[in-house]
Amino acid sequence: MKKLLAASLLAAAFLLPVQAFAGDTNETIDKDTIEILPSFTLDGLGDGNPSVNTSIGIVYGVFDGLNIGATIGYGSDEGMAGGSADLGINILWTPLDTDHFDLDVMADFEFNTADGYTITPGIELNYDLNPDLSLWGLYLRFGLPIHGEFTPGHIVEDEDNVQATSDLDISLTLGTYFTIADIHQILLEGGFEVNNLAQKLGDTGISSPFVSVGYNVYITDTFEFTTELAFNIPYGEDDFSATFTVGGIFDILTKDEAESDAEDASEDAEDASEDAEDASEDASEGENE
Repeated sequence: MKKLLAASLLAAAFLLPVQAFAGDTNETIDKDTIEILPSFTLDGLGDGNPSVNTSIGIVYGVFDGLNIGATIGYGSDEGMAGGSADLGINILWTPLDTDHFDLDVMADFEFNTADGYTITPGIELNYDLNPDLSLWGLYLRFGLPIHGEFTPGHIVEDEDNVQATSDLDISLTLGTYFTIADIHQILLEGGFEVNNLAQKLGDTGISSPFVSVGYNVYITDTFEFTTELAFNIPYGEDDFSATFTVGGIFDILTKDEAESDAEDASEDAEDASEDAEDASEDASEGENE
């Protein structure tokens, strides 16, 4: 398989909360290719405060090794009371891309109507036993989410005196994947966050530990169906809950990419025709002898 669920959307791994997209490595797509990534999530299952999140993303291959994407989404609050919208921009660059080791550099920008903004630079290291993620591999993802929010009281009382606060977290995710018969993939992930590194050093601690299992399958050559079941591990103030995500990746070729593929197919057909003619001539010569 050419990729796992991307979040990536590009990364998708950081743009929205960890449950917004199924488990994945971050893989760039080919130049002039477009991907559409719808996603639907049921969050807070088992803790009495369920919520629903839905999003759609689009990714464009600027050139080989560089993608730019955007997402828009909406999520309900816990208990289905109210909700908020997300808008994000993502950049994914792969400066190192070999058969077995890859390095991805990511930058994600998100604005949430309720929580403010998040800017997340990050990196991902990948080891693949076989090229093209065709058998088994490991990935380690490191992110540095920078959160900012506007003080609600100032927005209401005095729009000219809006105050903003910010904080810094660290997110770590370790994952592995297994590819079966080229079209099936099973993914296992685990991770956590370290919060309040900037403002509240006295309250710094680990939060949001989780483990997840995902299953992705190619339904057609251009559509991958993706699922993930994640479990939030009770730790500190975090209660146990489960999250289920279902989504997909639609590959769309642009006109230039489609024309290039058609030219390649035409050249392959011509080569095959020439080989057939050569074989026919060799057979004729053999009969004459």
